[in-house]
Amino acid sequence: MAFTFQVREVPTKTARDGGSRAEFEITISYTSAGTATEAAVPLAGTDSSGRVYQLPQMGRIFGQIGDLTAGSGSTVDPVLGNVTDPATGAWRLENGTAGAQVFNYVADGIPYSFPAGGSFYERPVPDSGSDNAITTRYLLCAGLAD
Repeated sequence: MAFTFQVREVPTKTARDGGSRAEFEITISYTSAGTATEAAVPLAGTDSSGRVYQLPQMGRIFGQIGDLTAGSGSTVDPVLGNVTDPATGAWRLENGTAGAQVFNYVADGIPYSFPAGGSFYERPVPDSGSDNAITTRYLLCAGLAD
């Protein structure tokens, strides 16, 4: 169940006030994912590329992308949440229909918040095997309002 993750911050302008709001992309890459494989991405730390990062404690998740690139599985059905086994969390972003590639965009975003020291938990959920290479990406921004 090997995985790596990277966090990238992109400062942007909000349409409403012309100010800046931090946006983030979390990329999780699995090399041997199975049906119960799970990755944890802490709110703060050092990612797999050695970059020190700080994710917002509260924000909105706008996008989910999943891509099954190799292995015995034929589809992925990713889920991201605030607890281990994220499908049971207080908040979560679940894919609707499994596919070899999935893309979900939520226009208003899904709000999330964590206590200090929280982590995102993600399962890529391939339909079979434990040898799947999968990349998932999540797009989020800081803050709960525009």
